[in-house]
Amino acid sequence: MNQKYIGLMVLGTLVVYNGLKYIKIWYFQIPRLFLHRFIFAITLMASLFFLLFFFMLPTEIQESLVVGFGFVVLYPWLRKWGWLKLFWVSGTVTYFTVLVPFLYGKQPMNLLVLESISRFVIVSALMLPFEIYDSAHDPAELRTLPQRIGIPWTKRFGYFLGVVFVVLVFLNQDLHKLWAAISIAVLTVGAIYKTQPHQSKTFTAFWVEALPMVWAGLVYGFGG
Repeated sequence: MNQKYIGLMVLGTLVVYNGLKYIKIWYFQIPRLFLHRFIFAITLMASLFFLLFFFMLPTEIQESLVVGFGFVVLYPWLRKWGWLKLFWVSGTVTYFTVLVPFLYGKQPMNLLVLESISRFVIVSALMLPFEIYDSAHDPAELRTLPQRIGIPWTKRFGYFLGVVFVVLVFLNQDLHKLWAAISIAVLTVGAIYKTQPHQSKTFTAFWVEALPMVWAGLVYGFGG
């Protein structure tokens, strides 16, 4: 994958995450806490570098990113459909990390399909600990997945997604990715098993959010 695109994704993730989390503070009041000012400064700097990388990419990639930005902008309005939110995030991540890079690599269509489905599946599984934790704090009218089918069935669904992910990567016939997939699937299933609605937020806010970085380290560590 093009290094500029990887840099763009890292910066874009930082900007979008901080923007969605702190927009109310930045928009409705002047940040007074040092932490908020620091995060605002980092986000602003990341935005500038994001634009720099964006204009260095080919036109077809830029156009695809604009389409993807539309998915991100729609997210706050889709949150009221709790069950849809989870799969919308998974689809958006898949679009940016699989479908758009496909324009660079021109992979065979069968590999693209397998990679897209497997990415969607594992991101959906990674979202479940947050859904479980938030189920105790979300309004009942949101009807998120845990609120609809209950915590036990949500966890079983997550275990199922972990197995499906490993099978899909196996079908991709990439041994390096397979070992990384098994490792991240086990960690993800473990996180789903351990997550409870009324536990410390540190578990989901730090340990679970760190899993994608662990996954990237595993892929590169196994030679992927």
